[in-house]
Amino acid sequence: MSKSVAKSEAKATEETPIASESNYATTKTTRFSRVKISRLSRNNLLIGIIIILLVGMSFYFYHRSRQAELQLSGDTTAAQVAVTKAVKKVSKHMILPTDEKPTLATVSDVTKVNDQPFFTHAKNGDQVLVYTQTRKAILYRPSVDRVVEVAPLSVNSVQQSAGIKQ
Repeated sequence: MSKSVAKSEAKATEETPIASESNYATTKTTRFSRVKISRLSRNNLLIGIIIILLVGMSFYFYHRSRQAELQLSGDTTAAQVAVTKAVKKVSKHMILPTDEKPTLATVSDVTKVNDQPFFTHAKNGDQVLVYTQTRKAILYRPSVDRVVEVAPLSVNSVQQSAGIKQ
């Protein structure tokens, strides 16, 4: 039996270096592959992150531009609603022209318009309905629901301002 033990030990010692050499070769190849793969994966990861950032930024700016467009269109809708409300309230006090839509302005600083006779009784927050075709201006105070002043518009034509007589 000692011969068989010696043979098996010899086989074990012979196989061990061969196995360790093949493991070394495999490990060496694997290390090289890992280095190569890790460089590729880092580059791919970096490219992936850049692409995700670009897509994210594109979506962010697209979303912001859509919000701005909606806000601008919402402002015109809000302005139209304000004009409609003002016309409805003023029409309870007087007959208004129905063939045109007025322009609505709000008095924000009375001191700037106090020198004009139409605004002598005006207060901050008053609304002015201007009908250009029928040449009428109406000063309305929403706080007390009263028409303060009504005046005809005097729009100077180009001929009058140029000094041309008819």
